[in-house]
Amino acid sequence: MEKDNVFLGIDGGAFYGNTLWCMNIKDNNLLKIDAHTGIVDYIESFDKIEKKSRAIYKIVEYCGKLILIPGNSKYIILYDVHTREIKCYEYRYIKDNDSFYKFGGFFIMGNDLFLFPGIMRYILKINLDTMEFEYIEKPIIDFQRIYGKRDKFICSNGGAINEKKFYVPSNSQNAFFCMDIESNRCQLIQIDEIQNESKGFRDIVVYESKLILLDYSGNLIEWNIKNKSSKIIFQSEERIFSCMERYAEYIWLIPGDTKNICIYNIIKNEVEEKEYPLGHKFYSSFINGAITFNDKNRVNDEVYLTPRCGNMLLVINLKEKEVRGIRLQLSKNFKEHYRNKTIESIDKKEMIFESECRLEEYIDFVSENNIVIDKTRNVGQAIYNLIK
Repeated sequence: MEKDNVFLGIDGGAFYGNTLWCMNIKDNNLLKIDAHTGIVDYIESFDKIEKKSRAIYKIVEYCGKLILIPGNSKYIILYDVHTREIKCYEYRYIKDNDSFYKFGGFFIMGNDLFLFPGIMRYILKINLDTMEFEYIEKPIIDFQRIYGKRDKFICSNGGAINEKKFYVPSNSQNAFFCMDIESNRCQLIQIDEIQNESKGFRDIVVYESKLILLDYSGNLIEWNIKNKSSKIIFQSEERIFSCMERYAEYIWLIPGDTKNICIYNIIKNEVEEKEYPLGHKFYSSFINGAITFNDKNRVNDEVYLTPRCGNMLLVINLKEKEVRGIRLQLSKNFKEHYRNKTIESIDKKEMIFESECRLEEYIDFVSENNIVIDKTRNVGQAIYNLIK
């Protein structure tokens, strides 16, 4: 921890009521972050969620309710923001210890939520009014028959809608899904002529009659929907990006490492760079897979970025081409919850991780109880040895 800086590992990021609703990566607690002040509150823990990292990886909002999309969990959870009611729904679960998420790209159309497969063998359609599940298996069966191994078409997190078609990229090969929203018919479109070093795509946006895909090396590939041809339109020069957001002819490239934010002009084929707001910092040991921002939430002409583990929310004004930071602050409620959790863990002689218990609260506790930690040693190791 650094003085006056708060670093949280965050997943999710649904925007509702001037608030970002997120999951703490380590302990799977629901948090809310005030989009104006940056104040972080502890809201809820879920008994049904397994006690392992990234049980939930995405959150979507519908009519004041949060739908928690599973990473490793066996349940899809519905949380009512107003009543705090919790409902858990089991789905056809496939156990895979090597996977961080069961589903990839998703979108809401009317009152239906579509979840595309991460490791699952179907597309899951959920009626958000009734929470009835429909399993769309035929596309996956067809793809298996034509392309062989199902891991060739595992879906990435991004997605885009254009003319009643939803596009979601593969994160393991140079291909993407195309789903007709009215008929549920799917195609798997492969881009064989692009020979990039790392196969797969992180994100996808639509511009006129073209799809623009972001690959894992940070390059932009353009796919012409009409003539079914592709070309590389931007090479990143070792800059890695985690996702994109388009406004008019501009594509904002959201950083996947600690370098500047880039804005690509599609018409002029030029790149402009924006610096992070003053005081913005990363907790580098938490940066995993070169993703520093997990989620983007667009509200009119602004995009809110929740950090993988940084000390600020970032807000991008797409129209004015401005970036501002909102420094994270811990509420009294948040501190009290994690302080109690720390004390309870000490009493039970459980392993404590700094990311789970707020280190300054732990230091306060051991100081009050006349317990000394050798400052010359690694603090995490000292805590472990103390409890052991």
